[in-house]
Amino acid sequence: MKNIKTLSITLITLIFVISGLVWGVSNTSIAKAATIFPEGSMIGGINVGEKTPDEAINLILDKVEKWKNVDEIKVTVPGQQISVPYNSITFDIQGSIKDLEEKVKKRWYEFFKKAQPKQVPLYVNVSLDEDIITQLGKAVDIEQTIKLMEETISYLGEHEIEAILSSDALLTEEIIAETTWTVPKDYGYLKMFIDKVNGLEIPANTNFSFNEQVASEVSHFGQKEGDFVASMIYALALKTNLQVVERASQGEIPTYTKAGLEAHVNPKNNIDLVIYNPGPTSYKFLIQQAGSELNLALLSTPINTSHEYTIENETDVKFHTIIRYDEDLKPGHEQVIQTGQNGNRVEVYKTNRDSNGTVVSKELIARDFYLPQPKIILKSPVSDEESNVVEEETNISSDVSQIKEIINNNANLSELSTPDEVDENVILEQLDLFNGEELTEEQLRELLGWLFLFGLLSSSSDENNTEQPTLEENEVESSL
Repeated sequence: MKNIKTLSITLITLIFVISGLVWGVSNTSIAKAATIFPEGSMIGGINVGEKTPDEAINLILDKVEKWKNVDEIKVTVPGQQISVPYNSITFDIQGSIKDLEEKVKKRWYEFFKKAQPKQVPLYVNVSLDEDIITQLGKAVDIEQTIKLMEETISYLGEHEIEAILSSDALLTEEIIAETTWTVPKDYGYLKMFIDKVNGLEIPANTNFSFNEQVASEVSHFGQKEGDFVASMIYALALKTNLQVVERASQGEIPTYTKAGLEAHVNPKNNIDLVIYNPGPTSYKFLIQQAGSELNLALLSTPINTSHEYTIENETDVKFHTIIRYDEDLKPGHEQVIQTGQNGNRVEVYKTNRDSNGTVVSKELIARDFYLPQPKIILKSPVSDEESNVVEEETNISSDVSQIKEIINNNANLSELSTPDEVDENVILEQLDLFNGEELTEEQLRELLGWLFLFGLLSSSSDENNTEQPTLEENEVESSL
């Protein structure tokens, strides 16, 4: 009995000894195996398989430096990008190595099992200073944005990161820009346009088309009213980060706004006003009328950027005087049947500023010109003093020849500031059409139109101190 007890103790002791030896050997083998990561193991998307921890560290350091040299980190908020210096980012490469070592380590009961590759992120910590947080603004969820930055950088991802807006900011809408214009008295169809525009939304990353979203929805399209509302929308867009994709000019300056701030739309002729919202938030129209005053505002989430338009390089284009002879007038008498009005040429620019007021960009939005209105005077063929003098009759052909001679002698014509290039050769081609002996009233008006265009070109040359030949006293005489 005693021998049996002794044998049992001996067997138990032997089992513990053998177990200890196996455990020690296993851990020694595991420690040795862990010095080389299994094939396919990854840290932050970097393959460190079949490398020692030291080799993996050197490889990751090299990859991080190359990633940094590609570009700086930029956080995008509505209307601007904010740069984040790399000293705000800390890479914990040692922590990632230790994590991977723990994941690939085999337990004692997996002694005969092949080590499996594992993947861990590259641990990153982002710390933003107060200046950057201020630039991001109150609308940004700082905590969630930092988390997104760390996740993106941990796999050496994109250098541009979209800021995450707070849920409160998404629910808060403020007036971003507004304008108030006086409505002309005879705009009877305006209310239909007001009803369709009010509350209309422009989602982020989408286009707004006046013809598709407004003009097609009204029961009757009034041209004057359509141009009026389209002009307000266009002028308002210039005060925001909205981008003007398509816009046409009316060709004349309306009474309700300035040169360069009007717009023309016509669904039948496919003339549209198209505006793009680059996001990330949507815009909504709020329109209200009080008597003769119409207020149009854009509601959106507050942003830290500012936008403004300027009208520059404004040039007056002098009108010409047209003299017509009327035998019914008494000698020496004359009558003004149309007053002259100067034309205008302007350039519209949009300036974009960041939260600090620094100019980020300045872009040319439009280059418009408005033809002058000629002064038309009726005169008697001869005056009292010239009653006994035979006056040589002139005809349209001689006027055309004179105009063509002026253009041919004008070697320094400047390029016309319009979307389509027009030069003196084009004008000459048009004038060749009017070399007949007799012209109708409509043909005469068209001829005068080309003459005004020439006058616009000549005024551009005058800006360069180049003396241009002109008709005497800016007068065009015709016998009708």
